[in-house]
Parts: sequence; C-alpha cells; structure tokens
Amino acid sequence: MLPLPDLDDRRFKDIVEDARRLIPRIIPEWTDMNYHDPGITMIDLLAWLVEMQQYHLNRITVANELKFLQLLGLQPREAGPARALVSFDQAAGGIFLPAGTQLGAEDRVFETEEPLYIQPVRLEKILSFSDTGSTDCTPFNHSRSLSYLAFGSQPRRHSRLYLGFDQPLIPEQPVSMSVHLFAGYPVATGEGGEEAEILTTARIAWSYYGSSCSEDE
Repeated sequence: MLPLPDLDDRRFKDIVEDARRLIPRIIPEWTDMNYHDPGITMIDLLAWLVEMQQYHLNRITVANELKFLQLLGLQPREAGPARALVSFDQAAGGIFLPAGTQLGAEDRVFETEEPLYIQPVRLEKILSFSDTGSTDCTPFNHSRSLSYLAFGSQPRRHSRLYLGFDQPLIPEQPVSMSVHLFAGYPVATGEGGEEAEILTTARIAWSYYGSSCSEDE
C-alpha cells in the first residue's frame, strides 16, 4: 500500500496556541489568558478532543483499505508463492541445478522453478550506443542507487547496448539475464515542466558472436 499522510499533523500544543492567538481578534475584551481562567481550561479540553479525533481519523483499518480499492475497481490478488532473484558467487566451474533445488533465506526456503546451469562469467563492461554518441555505463551498474539509459536519451532504431563478460559463454547452454528497471523519478523528465514522454514497447534483438535471437519486451 502507498504511504498515507496524516490528515492533520497538529498536536495538542499547536491546537492550543492557534486558539489562543485567535482570542484577541474574536474577543478583544478577553485579556486574562492565564491557566486559572475557565476559558483557557475549555480551550485545553477542546484541543484534547480535537487531537483524539485526528488520531482516530488517521487510523485506517484493513477493511477500509479493501473498501477503497473496491471503489476504485481493484481487487486484491489471491495469495501465491513469493519469487526472488538469486545470484551465485565464487562458482569455479559450470554447475547444473535441477528444477526444485531448495535455497534457504534465513527461515524461508525457495525452490528453483526451472533447471538452471550456472556459468561462471562476470559482467565487466556496459556500453550504450545511439545517434547522439556512446556512453560507458559500467560504473552505474555497480550501485543499486544509480541507473542509466540503456539505449540513450532518445532510443532509435539501431541503438545498441553492449555487454562485455570476463570470459566466453559456454556453448550450447541457454543464457538468462535479469534487468532492474527504474521508473521512480521524483519529477517529470520532460522539458519546460511538460510531462515525460511514455516510451512504448519495442523489439530487441540480442546477438552473441554472430548467433542471434530476438524477443519482444
């Protein structure tokens, strides 16, 4: 769920001070604003009631959340198994893992969905080529807090992304790659305050030493 802001973040002290500042304007003849004055006692009492009301308004239960989703035409997904990406380090040679291999993560156990052949190669170089030039994106790939434009700021036909490994891939073995997409820009990336252009899907062709395959993304 998205984080919900406080409907009113004023506290008891803030409410009392706001009310006392209004006294000279609303009731100029009220000059005694010490704590022994019954009017100040009433302000304290009402401020306490307002703070309690705010507290309960900010408590949104699961039933409320489900009802809000229903009003938006959304339904919660049914419970299903969790999925996670796993990386293997220090693999001296090729390792075959059959489907259903169990992997532990603290008190949770995951199983591989498909047979997997681990190839001991490491990604060493990432280069992006487009009409505007080339960019070495390797430094950005080493940090989860950084991102880069894989095909340049304006992807076009024949824009290219080169991935360099530390050793050749094992022949006749399928290769699987995972890509972490970033779309959490805090502001629009368009010029002059305009909304950012939404990029449509495209066809990407992967080539490796003359052997090629293509897939839709």
